[in-house]
Amino acid sequence: MKLNKDELNGLKQSKLDQKLIEACVASNLDDVKYLLTSPELNNHADIKGWDEEAFICACETKNIELIDYMLRSPELKTHSNIHAWKDLAFTEACNRKDIEVLNYFIFDYKIDTTEDISKFLEKKELTQIAKVLESRENSEHLTKNIFPKDNALAKNKKSKNQKL
Repeated sequence: MKLNKDELNGLKQSKLDQKLIEACVASNLDDVKYLLTSPELNNHADIKGWDEEAFICACETKNIELIDYMLRSPELKTHSNIHAWKDLAFTEACNRKDIEVLNYFIFDYKIDTTEDISKFLEKKELTQIAKVLESRENSEHLTKNIFPKDNALAKNKKSKNQKL
């Protein structure tokens, strides 16, 4: 999709938000960034517009860089809500058996296991994914609560090594 700043500056908010959805469907990170942050635009698309539909569409493309940008980019004032629509992004990734997106959600983003996720996994009998989430949470608990001094030493050692 070719974006034209003059055309975009004349659009109402809902049309800008539609352009964002189209950019996400096309998995076009450059257009998404432009629509959300470009100083050339009088108004920006709303990342939460249309009830987070742009994020749901981005997840369907399996573009991890795009998904991560929408969830965590420091360029953005507001981020997408990973739990929108009762955790639809996560549940649809499970339904599609999208291992790459699930790995990102579970291990990189460290998605919280909400009641909606738990109910979905139980209903679909996806016990392996539930076990992975539980295992990750137990590991984090060990690191933070049971061995906090060892964790602090490891972080300190890592930061010293990075400076070299």
